[in-house]
Amino acid sequence: MRGSGRMDVNVIDDERDFASVWPSWDGLAMASSEPYCSPAWMAAWWRHARPRGAKLRTIAVHEGDRLTGIAPFFARRTVAGVMRYRFLGAGCSPRVDMLAARGRESAVASAVATCLDNMRSPPGSLLFDGVRESSPWPALLSASWSSDHPLNLSSEFGWDAPFLVTAGGGFDGWLAAKSSNFRQSLRRKRRHLERQGATFGRVTTEAELEPALDDLARLHRLRWDDRGGSRVLVRGVEQMLRDAGRDLLGLGRFDIWRIEVDGRCISSHLFLTAGHETAYWLGGFDPAWARYQPSMLALVDAIEHAFDDHLARVDLGTGAQPYKLRFTDDVESIRWINAIPKGSMGPLARADLAPRRARVAVAQRLSPKTKQQIRATVTRVRSLLRPFHAGESGQPNLE
Repeated sequence: MRGSGRMDVNVIDDERDFASVWPSWDGLAMASSEPYCSPAWMAAWWRHARPRGAKLRTIAVHEGDRLTGIAPFFARRTVAGVMRYRFLGAGCSPRVDMLAARGRESAVASAVATCLDNMRSPPGSLLFDGVRESSPWPALLSASWSSDHPLNLSSEFGWDAPFLVTAGGGFDGWLAAKSSNFRQSLRRKRRHLERQGATFGRVTTEAELEPALDDLARLHRLRWDDRGGSRVLVRGVEQMLRDAGRDLLGLGRFDIWRIEVDGRCISSHLFLTAGHETAYWLGGFDPAWARYQPSMLALVDAIEHAFDDHLARVDLGTGAQPYKLRFTDDVESIRWINAIPKGSMGPLARADLAPRRARVAVAQRLSPKTKQQIRATVTRVRSLLRPFHAGESGQPNLE
């Protein structure tokens, strides 16, 4: 759809100004089926989990009274002095990106590129954290950038991200297509749990939200504390989840799937939904119940719900772990892309990213056991240093 009005660009540098674009912004996230791009998720992250020294630089593009696009950036100066722009929620969740009304992507990219190039503190680099390989935005911004300082795109690394398509079929048909061993194993384990009094369900009321989030954090940490600690549930993120949950739960877009035995939660998994997609963000289970594979059972419930709600797609999160591939063979690539304007800051911006590239290259060669040992050591050192950095906001990091 083509707009006929003049494009007006506004830089939002105060979170209070989100209110003026919130409903339209959320409409773009719903129309694009991008759960992590909703203002409820991104604003909660900004409020509670942003890195220290971050400056809000979200760009809203209007045609007349209509919000045509939004680029939810924040900026932070690196140790090397490079002004790096990223999207709200970066490090906490993948698939954070720009949004635009259908058919207006190129026009929005042009408006955003012009705005960024004319900022008082323009970006020395733009980092696209975990965007879909199909995302048009890196290429569109590059094509729209100033000819004097065009963007140099560099794909840093990527992860496989399993998903399954639910449109055009029913849950029973999907399950019937799985191996008989898979089906029988799930049914047998569910019956074992039910005989021990297990109940299966999801959080539906705000009164249930806070204790359910406490259970989610507890169970996730049970799985990660002896492996170096969680890199996701860092300082600020639990309060972020409370804020986002209050905004999204009543809309049916914040689902915590739970299994309880004798009133105690043994498995908890959080999904976010927008438009025709639901996305698995984080989960955990009590290792004492591992033989019953409670995570697998919770995911099956979430998938069945997606079919019932006529959603088109279930995103199982980044990382093609074997248990995810038992649900689907469909995998997309999630990419981390650096965009660096060519010019006087270009060499410095590239040098600034060199340590990060080295860390990623080394990490890709290490065994899972070695990674766990390194993370455990880093966690112990951080715990010793924490009293000296009590006022510093943590930054979630999935890299």
